[in-house]
Amino acid sequence: MQQLEPEDVQKLLQTIQQLYSFVEMETFLDHSALAIDRLVPSDIYGPTFHSQQGDTVSISISKFENTLLDHHKSQLEKVASTHFFEHPIAQYLPKALGGAYKISDFITQQQLYRLEGLYQQYLRVMGVADQMTLFLTKTQHRPGMLPQEVPAVCFALHREQWTFTERDRLLLNLLRPHLVQAYQNAHAFHKTQQEARQFQQSLEQLQVIILDQDLRVQLMSTETAQCLQTYFPGVSSAGQLPDFVSSWVRYQVDRLHSPLELPSSRLSLTIELASRKLILRLVPDRAAGHYLLLLEEQESLSLKALEYLGLSCRETQVLLGLIKGLDDSAIAQQLGMKSATVRKHLENIYRKLRVHSRREAVSKALEYII
Repeated sequence: MQQLEPEDVQKLLQTIQQLYSFVEMETFLDHSALAIDRLVPSDIYGPTFHSQQGDTVSISISKFENTLLDHHKSQLEKVASTHFFEHPIAQYLPKALGGAYKISDFITQQQLYRLEGLYQQYLRVMGVADQMTLFLTKTQHRPGMLPQEVPAVCFALHREQWTFTERDRLLLNLLRPHLVQAYQNAHAFHKTQQEARQFQQSLEQLQVIILDQDLRVQLMSTETAQCLQTYFPGVSSAGQLPDFVSSWVRYQVDRLHSPLELPSSRLSLTIELASRKLILRLVPDRAAGHYLLLLEEQESLSLKALEYLGLSCRETQVLLGLIKGLDDSAIAQQLGMKSATVRKHLENIYRKLRVHSRREAVSKALEYII
């Protein structure tokens, strides 16, 4: 039985440690290929990895510097993909899925040289005489399953001669379960990042602040922080609530825990600024043990609020000018029309609202806004 030297064990442990460093899914393959190459060196260009899902096969030529490879990379990848299933290891599934295997385990040199596509157009161009592969797959090969039906990630190490040893095989087989776990970690990390980005986007759309049980800010989006700073210019930190809002939140929490208060008695907080207003609502999430502070911005005086009066778009704009206290000349300038046109719109507004003055028109409109 093959035994490892102390320095081999040390190298193996160092490689395992490198594999378990957190990396994104996009960089996992390159990161792992470099770690493998330091453990079991390749003579040529470092490891290549093959990523396969169903009928799709992705071949990645190693990024090690080589002018020949750089010049012919796209052609080599096309050839490798076309002739991938001529590979002896691909033909000997499911056996090859279970550990480290080399081309020389299955065919002789003469048989390899006779492979016109795989060897003459691909391996020989790269100067490769033998490969040792290591598959990562969670799907078991079933009888009758074609090679292209097995989802897999395969690392392939290159040698100029048939020099892979049983020591190399043992090191890769010992590394394999850690490589599989590192792959699963990267996949889980990638999924968590996606969920976090989706959650962050939802928060930004919903304008939500998450507070812990001590009412400290746990999560606040940049957009929400900017919104608060607009209504409370004195806020110095994006991770803090304005003092006024913080006091209101604590008051609401005290009411939540008071046996004398009913849930329906909780009120929202409205902050007005020019023609806009910010509405804050506190929602307890007892299951998660935190509070959600919901923010909603609205137009204090909006065209939408007046749309039920039955006025035309221009008449509604003129009426909004009246509510803001503008005279005919200012309304005309704001809307880009003549003062006579404004007066004509006012006549129509009075008739439709059944009022006789500017004051009565404003009072009628405010009934729909407040």
